[in-house]
Amino acid sequence: MYLFFGISTWLPKLMTMLGYPLKSSVMFLAIFLLGGVLTTHLVGMLGDKYGYKKVMPVLYAMSAVLVSLLSFQMSTFLFYTLLFLAGCAVTLVQSMTLAAAPDFYPIAFRGTAMGWGSAVSRLGSAVAPTVVGVLLTANIPVRGVFLTFIIPALIACIAILLTKKDPNLAG
Repeated sequence: MYLFFGISTWLPKLMTMLGYPLKSSVMFLAIFLLGGVLTTHLVGMLGDKYGYKKVMPVLYAMSAVLVSLLSFQMSTFLFYTLLFLAGCAVTLVQSMTLAAAPDFYPIAFRGTAMGWGSAVSRLGSAVAPTVVGVLLTANIPVRGVFLTFIIPALIACIAILLTKKDPNLAG
C-alpha cells in the first residue's frame, strides 16, 4: 500500500521536479492508474492459471524495476509505456495479495486474520504521503524518494518467494 499510495499521491509533484510540465505530470498519474484498470483481467487470469506464487513475485519485481526507471528522463513514448506497465504491476499486485492471503489462514479465524492484515497494510497507505512529503521537504533527490517505493516491492517479492502454504489448511 505504501508503494501504490506514495506514487499515486506524489507522482505529479515528482514528475514536475524531474522537469516535466504540470499538465503532463497530471496525465502521467492518469496513465499510471489506467495501467491497473485495463490489465486487471489479464493478471487475474495469469494468477488463476499459474498461481499467486509464480505471478506475484514477478509483479513485485516488475514494480521495483519499472518504478526505478520512472526517475530517469526519457522519450515521452517510452515514459508513457513504462508508466502504464508500472501502474499495472503496482496496482494488480496489491489486489492479488488480498486475493491470495486467505489461503494461509484456517477457516476458523480467516476473517479475523484478513481483517488484521488489511488494517496493518493500510498503515502503508496512511504513512506514504507523509513520508514522501517529509523526504521532499528535506530536499532528498527524486531518485532517493523513488527508492523508498522500491524497497517494499523487493521485500514483498522475497517474502512471497519464501512463503510456504500449510498443506493442512482448507481452501
